[in-house]
Amino acid sequence: MILWSMWHSRNALHWSNTPWNPDEINIRASSMLHDWATANRIDLVQHTKTQTRQWWSPPPQGSFKCNIATHSFLVEGLTGIGICIRDHQGAFVRAHSTTIKGCLEPHVSKAFALLHAINWTHNQNLS
Repeated sequence: MILWSMWHSRNALHWSNTPWNPDEINIRASSMLHDWATANRIDLVQHTKTQTRQWWSPPPQGSFKCNIATHSFLVEGLTGIGICIRDHQGAFVRAHSTTIKGCLEPHVSKAFALLHAINWTHNQNLS
């Protein structure tokens, strides 16, 4: 997590001319580790239920499928959006990611991601 946070710091300096001090890098790394541990925590109650896993299903031949994902970064006060387009064979076509200011509730961030995906895919001229 430290290395990723250092890399992110380097990008912030390079792209936004925003330097991070070492304490900020450590805080962000700790936050990411906490988020990762929380996301990967196994709840005993969850194991008592029958779990169904949702698998990706392809779109009709000759068309594309766009999947979205979001994650809120509490320390940074940002929500990340990821978009991936694949064809009917599951082959990667294009991807895009961005961030928006604010830590949004999951249903709100998904709505923002969907709107962003619609606008972005419209401008991609896929055929």
